[in-house]
Amino acid sequence: MQRTIRGMGTVRTVARWKGDRLVVERTLDDGIKISTSYELTTGDGRSLQVKTRISGGRTIKFDRVYRAADTGY
Repeated sequence: MQRTIRGMGTVRTVARWKGDRLVVERTLDDGIKISTSYELTTGDGRSLQVKTRISGGRTIKFDRVYRAADTGY
C-alpha cells in the first residue's frame, strides 16, 4: 500500500507473515525504513513481543513486551 502523508511525503507499507510473526515494513521518501514485527511469545498466547527497527543514516532498535493482566475472569 502507498499513501501520501502531509509533511512526510509518500509512505509505502508492506505487511507479511514470516513464520509466526507479522512483519510490517514502511519506507519513506527520504530512505528511512521502519520495520515492526509482532509475535505471541508464550505457549498460552498471553505475551506479545513487538520489535521495531528504524534505519536510514543510523539504526535504532527497540523491543517491547506486553503481558496480559490477570483479571480474574
